[in-house]
Amino acid sequence: MTESLSRRRALQLAAAALVPTAAGCFGTGDDRQPWHATWLPAGDGLSFTILELTVGADADAIPSVTPVVLPQGTPDEQQFEVNVSISSEIEDPLVAFPLTTGPRAIGLSAIALSIANLAELIDTPDAFASTPGRLLAVNGTVLITGSFDRGEIEKQLTDNTGPITASYERTGKRRGYDRYSPVEVPPRIERAPEGAPHIAVGEQAVLVGGDTSRLNRIVETAVGDRSPAVEANERLAWLIDQTSGGDLIVGT
Repeated sequence: MTESLSRRRALQLAAAALVPTAAGCFGTGDDRQPWHATWLPAGDGLSFTILELTVGADADAIPSVTPVVLPQGTPDEQQFEVNVSISSEIEDPLVAFPLTTGPRAIGLSAIALSIANLAELIDTPDAFASTPGRLLAVNGTVLITGSFDRGEIEKQLTDNTGPITASYERTGKRRGYDRYSPVEVPPRIERAPEGAPHIAVGEQAVLVGGDTSRLNRIVETAVGDRSPAVEANERLAWLIDQTSGGDLIVGT
């Protein structure tokens, strides 16, 4: 294990993976709660992974956790596989678990973003006026926070011409977010998880998800129409607060 990825750091990362089952009361009006707490909807289950897209100066000292998304099969029958490689030097399970589980969720998120032609926002951010800052994958929906140019995002969604990207049209606006649905979907995308996703675009967040009801719940939670999970679970609120400083956070 490297000096930068200490056991104390591992405890911070792994703590979010311990989902509490006892409900409690979480005090409202706390302006200091972590940013992602407002995006996590209450419900029967919660699984999330957070990745800081801009990391600190010591990032080079930390083993890479970026997954590789590989096409599998013949050109006519391509599927997608998420390949995660974790250094054999990492033997501590408190480190290995989040570094294995987190990148897999991020890899599936990368597939959804690629289908929507939005992966370039993360891969080549200097080419865009929009500035993504964090990635949150929650219950199968991908959320990128930052500052976004709506017109720029719409161009990415509607001008798709690639063999594994869908083309979108704007279908309306809900709770301040422009909504987009796929209108042209290449056959091979049907083999990807959940097919072509639906999109919600705001000035500070872009959401990508195959299940529109889950996407709607996340947006409604963020704007205050629904209670977040931390209000129903005191232990979850504590765990989220304790792990909020991590660059990679996994909760399941």
